[in-house]
This record gives sequence, C-alpha cells and structure tokens, in this order.
Amino acid sequence: MMMSESGAETANLVGSAFIIISAITNALYNVLARKLTQRYSLLTITYIMTLFGFIAFNVIAIGNHVIEGTTGEFFQPFSNIKFLLAILYLGILSSLGTSYLSNYALSKIAAAQMSVFSNVATLITIIAGVLFLNEAFHFYHLIGGIMIIIGVIGTNFAGKKSKKDSKEDL
Repeated sequence: MMMSESGAETANLVGSAFIIISAITNALYNVLARKLTQRYSLLTITYIMTLFGFIAFNVIAIGNHVIEGTTGEFFQPFSNIKFLLAILYLGILSSLGTSYLSNYALSKIAAAQMSVFSNVATLITIIAGVLFLNEAFHFYHLIGGIMIIIGVIGTNFAGKKSKKDSKEDL
C-alpha cells in the first residue's frame, strides 16, 4: 500500500488492521497446531477447524440477514449451480484441503519453518495478478519476492544447521 501511487493517505485502516490481526492469529495457529498435532490426529484437528469455521461464518451470515430483515433469503443462493460449485471449491479444496495439508506440515516441521512458507502465498498472488489479471509488476514486487525466497531458504537451512549443531553438542 505504501508503494502504490495513492500512498498511505487513502489506505484503508480497517483493512490494514485486519491484515495485522490475520498475521497474529496465523502465528498463534502455527504454534498451537504444532502442539496439537502431537496429541490429536490430523483429521480430528482439521474437522474441528472446519466445524468452527462453518459455525462462525454461518452465524455471521444469519446475523446479517436478521439485521437486514432478509432471513428468508439465506438459502436462496443454493438454487444457483455456480454458487454451489463455488461453495464446494472453497469448502473442499480451499478450506478442508489446505487446513489438512497445513496441519500435516506442522506435524512434520517446526512452526517457524511452516510460517515462513505461508509467505510464498504472497509471491504466488503477485505472479497470478501479473499473469491473469494483467496487473503491473513493480520493482518493489521483485524486491519483496526475493526477500520471501531468501527467507524461506534461510529459515530452512538455518533450522537444519541448528539441529545438526545441537546433535553434535550431545
């Protein structure tokens, strides 16, 4: 946002706050899920995550319908095949699949290493924006992409080196 032509004057502070909250909750998730994968099965953790997401988002949706006085329209989108396909894609691949894979990764590697890999999503988003949406590619995208790649590689090599050093100390 700071590098865009509009600058920080027009930046949405609420959106920025949500990004910060998202980063904090993602870090907490990585640490807590790492511990939980030692106690519970991956399917159990994924099921509970999906269930809580389902409940939370439906409570929000129903709440909005109650406030707007349109509760009778809550199920109306389910008659549209495009909506159903989108819900299935988002629910199965984007939510269930990624939650399971994230939990699996956390059961195998340290939370710090896993959290660094989540930054690759930003890099993929930039590339997809340029390729599919014809968005402009600027020098700061390149610098940020290089920093992400260095961070991923550096964290993984540093993690392997510190494990090797601690084994040699024993």
